[in-house]
Amino acid sequence: HLTQSPVDWSNDEYNFVNDKEFIQMLERFDGATLYPGSNHPWQITKYRSWENDMISDFGDFHSFGPFIELDDGRCIAIVFRRSYKKHLFILGSRADQFEGFITIASSIVQLLERIFEAEGRYYFDDPSFVES
Repeated sequence: HLTQSPVDWSNDEYNFVNDKEFIQMLERFDGATLYPGSNHPWQITKYRSWENDMISDFGDFHSFGPFIELDDGRCIAIVFRRSYKKHLFILGSRADQFEGFITIASSIVQLLERIFEAEGRYYFDDPSFVES
């Protein structure tokens, strides 16, 4: 029997933290590295670490969570942006608290497609890259 009421996925409170596909992907990859041994590895955050790193109410963001660490010290984070009412993937530096971040994808599917299309290269470093 159910011990809790089912999550109301239409509620904005759950659009970020409980995004089913994103959480399932984190659980599946759980700390894996995409393109290991290359000049451009993508270290996916462990699921439990990600939960602990979540930040609530970060400026215009309802929730904010570091997602992928890059070898050059930058980090990709997933955010739920209030003004857009959807989650986005941003690139910045934890050391700079993501000041001057750029938006690199508007969904997990778009992010993964771009990573694989670029064969693991940091596609957002291409001078022709346009923010999402």
